[in-house]
Amino acid sequence: MLSPNLNNPIVCDYNPEADPNYKYHPPQIIGNLDNFANQKVLVLFRGVHLLANNFTSEQREAYIFSIQANKPMYCSAVYKSAQQNYNFADFGVLNNHARNIAAQIHVLDSLGPITIGERNYASRLYVFQEIYSNSSIHFFQQLYQPFYPYQDIFERFTFKDNPLLSFSDDVKHPAKYGYGLKNFGKSEPLLPEYDNDGKPRHPILGKLYGIVLNEAAVKRLKPLNVVKAHETKMLKIYSHFRKNVLSEREISIAGSVPAEHVVFEMNLSVPSFDGSYKSYYFQKYGLTKRRYNNFYKVLRKENLSREDRNEKTKDFMSQIIEARNQTQDLANEFCISPFVKNLLENKLIQKNAKIAKLSLNYELEL
Repeated sequence: MLSPNLNNPIVCDYNPEADPNYKYHPPQIIGNLDNFANQKVLVLFRGVHLLANNFTSEQREAYIFSIQANKPMYCSAVYKSAQQNYNFADFGVLNNHARNIAAQIHVLDSLGPITIGERNYASRLYVFQEIYSNSSIHFFQQLYQPFYPYQDIFERFTFKDNPLLSFSDDVKHPAKYGYGLKNFGKSEPLLPEYDNDGKPRHPILGKLYGIVLNEAAVKRLKPLNVVKAHETKMLKIYSHFRKNVLSEREISIAGSVPAEHVVFEMNLSVPSFDGSYKSYYFQKYGLTKRRYNNFYKVLRKENLSREDRNEKTKDFMSQIIEARNQTQDLANEFCISPFVKNLLENKLIQKNAKIAKLSLNYELEL
């Protein structure tokens, strides 16, 4: 990643807030929640980050402007196997490939138990998910070139890209992924890269999505509850404080999610500090004028290193997601967690939908 040029102007990505006529509109649910009235439903969230080495500035802008809510959501293996572009795709072609890829994953659960080393697994599906959740590097190594003792699982696949979509019922972890605050292995996250005037080179870093699944969708899509599988010793997920994968509360879906279940999306952005405090910063970012001024001063420290600047920025983004302390410095109710989750759940409750959890055997439970 290029470091900010602190002496010369930098070329910035598209920033809607730079428009003098910009007005903030709180995020809205786009999907039709009437589809889920009087049903048990599962509310899940997914974050997508605009990785620095995966997107050009033009591609980021196209992704930001495109609306994915009310459209099917596909894993990367579907796009790759169908030879389709992310922004311009034939949904009919993608759906065929999505069904094929999901079938290749789901069949792992019907092949009976398997022993690897001293570990006994009820099915190959749990071995597959365990590798995927614990280590993306190891997972993709197996996909590209399967090796002992996992050949029996990975040699079955006709794809070499990610066949899964990862979600969580806790909005803060998907938001961290979307903001680039998680470990992306060898891929480099996109950071705001504030200059000394407080202007972000990359003001929008990703998107956050919300999906709603009813019982029929759960039965069809077969989402795997990773936390429940860990609790019942079907697989083992890292829970050490240095790499607490378990805390992400992952729920994994193979292939795709149909359009009618993708009900919400919002850009994950950061404010600019190159001018005066904007009144909408409070509602959009949970940012008070006092906290704005404090971070404004941090960004203008001439001796602040690039590493320290990035660390301060990451800490600031974390607090946009979730207030650590309920103080006057941060408006907790407007942080992504719990604002977005409350938004979806309250609207669903108005439809008399009952918010449920996912059991291990792909069923909803209250």
